[in-house]
Amino acid sequence: RETTQAKPLACRLLGKRSYAISNIESLVFRPAALGFALRMAVRACSSAVGFPRTKLEAHLGRRRAKHTTTRCNRSRLHCSSTSQRLDKQDELLSLVGDGSLESAARLGFSRNETNQRVEELVASLQLENPTPNPSESELLPGRWRLLSSFKPGTATVSFFSLQDWNNYLFNNGPSPVQSLVVGNSKTVSRVYQVLDLSDKKRFLNVVDFSEASGGILVIEAEITELDGPSNIKFRFCGGFFLFNRLFGRKLDKPAKVPYPVPFDLLGDRANGGLDTTYLSEDLRISVGSKGTVFVLQREQETDSISLDSY
Repeated sequence: RETTQAKPLACRLLGKRSYAISNIESLVFRPAALGFALRMAVRACSSAVGFPRTKLEAHLGRRRAKHTTTRCNRSRLHCSSTSQRLDKQDELLSLVGDGSLESAARLGFSRNETNQRVEELVASLQLENPTPNPSESELLPGRWRLLSSFKPGTATVSFFSLQDWNNYLFNNGPSPVQSLVVGNSKTVSRVYQVLDLSDKKRFLNVVDFSEASGGILVIEAEITELDGPSNIKFRFCGGFFLFNRLFGRKLDKPAKVPYPVPFDLLGDRANGGLDTTYLSEDLRISVGSKGTVFVLQREQETDSISLDSY
């Protein structure tokens, strides 16, 4: 019902010329429908419509307390979930370390134990990806150091073997890049990827052996498509060595030597994909088009040989 005594004040607060008190009452029970102005209007006319002010305030207080408790509980659950995820991320990084077998050995784990735990942590983190659309995230571009990868057969693969590259490109062989991570770290100091999503649209795999032999190997790929929220499609288009030291002598300018794999003649076999299933500020997990899982950490070290002009 309406009452002429309370109606003018309620209408002024609501900014309307006329309004039914029954409508005002019903809006009270819609969370945050009209905010402070509505609550004040209802309080002003509550006694006129037979709804005691104390009862109304108690009702509104219970709703505010309920919503506040719900928000706090959700916040605690979110914090707890984030903390658990970061604990898993830290454990994974401690196991894979700097990308060499010595990292796990220092922690007292055998190779089989390490591989099993790494796979478990990766599978768990992939279910808790904090970045829903990695391909659209500003976290994705940049330089990423390859710490670990796993697929059966890596122990017999050599990055520098043309036969292994042939098996990888023409058959279902494992990626030769993996051998640099689980192989001899005395020759290769690090392997990292460069994802450039700007105008260049390129994807580089860089093998750094500058400490041992004074150079790096760069495998180039052109990014052809951002396929969906997490997948990047690319095509291998070439490769080259860069040496800043030859035969013990430092060169004034890096010497560039082509890498002898005819990527242009491979057709569709030179195409690949990279599906990013986990992405945070420090860690990235991606799955290649042939099922190889790559664990990478954002690279902080500078290039031993600058790639800006190549």
